[in-house]
Amino acid sequence: ISGGSGGTTTIVTFVGDGYDARIGSATAPVPPSDGIPDEQYVSIRSQLAYFSRERIDFETVPLYASLKRLIYLTNSSNGHTVSFAWQLGDHADVLSIEPSSGLLSPCQAAPIKISL
Repeated sequence: ISGGSGGTTTIVTFVGDGYDARIGSATAPVPPSDGIPDEQYVSIRSQLAYFSRERIDFETVPLYASLKRLIYLTNSSNGHTVSFAWQLGDHADVLSIEPSSGLLSPCQAAPIKISL
């Protein structure tokens, strides 16, 4: 996510774990107490945008199934347009995010559809 021209970029990280039926358990479970809250409780003065959820849990995904989640990206600035673009890289075959890019006017929010 970047804030207008010359803005800074913020990395959004997706973390997942898998299930291996051969061993009957999660292959790399993410501990539930990793310190990341579900929602942002404290606003940061210079933060131009924020997500409605800090964490998205897809829970257990059956093989060949597709799960979708809806979050909102909000421009919290009163005077700056915020641009966003998702770079999925090697994960584009299993993850999609719509819209793939866009602009948010001051105080505008946009729904973001995430499919895994």
